[in-house]
Amino acid sequence: MDVVAGAVVKSKIKGLTKDLESAVGLNEDQATCQATNEAFKQEEQKRRDKILEKRRQERLQHRKEKESERDKIRSKYQLPAKDKPAALSSEPSQESKSCVLS
Repeated sequence: MDVVAGAVVKSKIKGLTKDLESAVGLNEDQATCQATNEAFKQEEQKRRDKILEKRRQERLQHRKEKESERDKIRSKYQLPAKDKPAALSSEPSQESKSCVLS
């Protein structure tokens, strides 16, 4: 009886092993597929982040260039700085002098 019981147990173990192997194989395939998709998504996100950072740097550079041009124009025409309104400037502008004199 032990021999028969042993054979049945071995048969069940083999069946379970095959089921587990197929289940594990399926899970491995799914895990591989999921890992591949995740890696692709991460690479795609890195690429997008790189593009966005490049665009941000370009906008920042453009903004600095425009501000530099504005500063040159302000200094050329002796206009008050952007952060220093005309009302707070130490010297009255030509327009305000003419208004006072008129």
